[in-house]
Amino acid sequence: MLISARVYTAQILIGYKLLIMEILKQYAGVGYYYHKKLDIFVAPQPYQSWVIDENFDWKPPTPYPTDGKIYNWNEEQLQWDEIIIE
Repeated sequence: MLISARVYTAQILIGYKLLIMEILKQYAGVGYYYHKKLDIFVAPQPYQSWVIDENFDWKPPTPYPTDGKIYNWNEEQLQWDEIIIE
């Protein structure tokens, strides 16, 4: 009985977070900027080369590859470096 109660609570919390995401663009966090006029939180710039788009999302100079592999941004070379997991 206790296990099902925990699962039920998790579902409520997940639903609550989804509801908040429909109202707000994103959650507030450390270093985030609140844009009062638009009533949204804007994440801090992740890298110097990234620019903010019209939806207030940070975008890299080169889009993330769509080949299904895992990549990490390399700021020095302004490119995505593949992460090889062995």
